Amino acid sequence: MREIKFRGKRIDTGEWVHGYYVLDEFSGQNGKHGIAFTNDPCGFQVVEVIPKTVGQFTNLRDENGREIYEGDILQNSTGRRWVVDWRCDEKYCGWDLRIINSDMPHCIGETYTDFNVIGNIHDNPELVEDGPQSRSNSTRRGDTTGLAIR
Repeated sequence: MREIKFRGKRIDTGEWVHGYYVLDEFSGQNGKHGIAFTNDPCGFQVVEVIPKTVGQFTNLRDENGREIYEGDILQNSTGRRWVVDWRCDEKYCGWDLRIINSDMPHCIGETYTDFNVIGNIHDNPELVEDGPQSRSNSTRRGDTTGLAIR
């Protein structure tokens, strides 16, 4: 079964949290983004997160078993690097590996097991080396102007 979960950086501490993505549910204020997670057997805790850091779990793992999220930077055995992106246009919707310093997408799938997560675009922007960091043809979850449900 597909596991649907998200991660985001807490506004108050800058720490990563993993769980369910929520918008406006916990604060009653417009534009607040949060992650709900289980903090004990009795219920959920919801914390506000930095919108641009919210990324969905791809339901894939790297060769070391580490979960791969939207915004992660992957590297293979030859040293080539990619950024994990969600792409949705008139021909395709799905996870892409965007080669760093290129707009050329590469479809991500279970056959790609020689990748390792080496960081992410939020904590390690230096690993992107001036590559394109925006997704001009897709909807970012951190934008309040259009939230994509995937």
